[in-house]
Amino acid sequence: MSKETDHRLPNTVRPEKYTIELRPDLTRFTFQGEESVAIRVLRSVKTIELNASQLEVTQAALRLPGGRTVPAIKIDHLKEAQRLRLTFEASIPKGSAT
Repeated sequence: MSKETDHRLPNTVRPEKYTIELRPDLTRFTFQGEESVAIRVLRSVKTIELNASQLEVTQAALRLPGGRTVPAIKIDHLKEAQRLRLTFEASIPKGSAT
């Protein structure tokens, strides 16, 4: 892989809409929050990678059509790559999810 494409995320999932809620702590210069990303799964996958630099993510889940929620069974912080890898117990099917 060339250096130009090393920074690119896998092309198995495409983000479509971001919803972010932040709660800043102005005395500690930190924040807490939640992010919801509407995605299109282009190929069935068990892992999803996201760009994430200097964030502490404590839980993650996908909401599939019909309302079923699938929790990530593993959250890896890939610090050098500045990414987050979410691993799910079963493959996530092609289609929409949040």
